[in-house]
Amino acid sequence: TGTQYAPVQDLALASKTGHATNIIAGLALSMRSTFWPIILISSAVIISFVLAGLNHFAKFGMTSGYAASKGIPMPKAAVALTGLMLVFGGVGMLGGVFVPWAVLSLCLFLIPVGFKMHDFWNVQDPQQKMIQMLFFLRNIALSGASLMMLMIPQPWPMSFW
Repeated sequence: TGTQYAPVQDLALASKTGHATNIIAGLALSMRSTFWPIILISSAVIISFVLAGLNHFAKFGMTSGYAASKGIPMPKAAVALTGLMLVFGGVGMLGGVFVPWAVLSLCLFLIPVGFKMHDFWNVQDPQQKMIQMLFFLRNIALSGASLMMLMIPQPWPMSFW
C-alpha cells in the first residue's frame, strides 16, 4: 500500500474533505477489491445448482431409488421435478432472469429436501448421522445464500434479461 498506487492516492485525497467522505471512499475501495472474488464464488455456487440438477437426470435410476428408500411418493416424478427446479433456479440466477422465481425454485427444493432426505435426527449410525447433518446444514445455508440474491437490485447489471 505505497503512496504510488492510485487507490491509495484516491483515498488520501478523499480524507482531505472530511471523515464521512473518507469512510465512504474506503468502503468503495474495499468493495472494488472484492467484486471479482464474489462474482467467481457466487457463479461457482450457482453453477453447482445446475450441475446437481443435471445429475438428477444423469443418474436418474440411482437418485430415484434413493428417493424411494426415503419414502418419497412417486420418486421418479419427484426426482424429475426437483432436477428441473435445480436447473431452472441455477440458470435463472446465473443469467439474472426471473431471479425471484429462480430463488423460490431453489428454496422450495433445498428446505423440504433438507428435512426429508437429510433427516440426521432419525439416523442411528454416528458416521451417517454426521454426514446427513452436514447435508442438512448445507441445504439450509444454500437456501439462505439463495435468498440473499434477492437483495441485489434488479435487473442485474450483467444479466441476460
